[in-house]
Amino acid sequence: MSDYLLEDSPLSAGMIYRLLSGSICPRPIAWVATQDVSGKDNLAPFSFFNVASVTPPVLAFSPLLDGSGQPKDTLRNLEELPECVVHIGSEALIEALNTTSASLPREEDEFTLAGLEKNSNARRHSATHCCLPSCLWLQAL
Repeated sequence: MSDYLLEDSPLSAGMIYRLLSGSICPRPIAWVATQDVSGKDNLAPFSFFNVASVTPPVLAFSPLLDGSGQPKDTLRNLEELPECVVHIGSEALIEALNTTSASLPREEDEFTLAGLEKNSNARRHSATHCCLPSCLWLQAL
């Protein structure tokens, strides 16, 4: 195995993403639900996701910018309304996970596109979540 310094790499950002995301296997996928201030829901998968701290409890995921260097919906929503629901994607939902990774106009709903049922009866938060067994409500730091 040879050493490779990525900061001096001639590789594209897309190639570096595939190299890094493929280096940790298996890895959990965070499926993050957010909502903007007008109540529009967003659901997006994040492969750069892990536990960052136990005390205080912190989950970390890394929203990437879109192809033109602009924030995607998740990041914009978190700036407007700093809370989210994090689901853990499973193999049984891989098709829906992949569907929600599509670049959609902001007004389109990934829950609907993926055929997921929403559960908006959540107790303390406004971010909608889907009816899946594992989810955590979080406030953005």
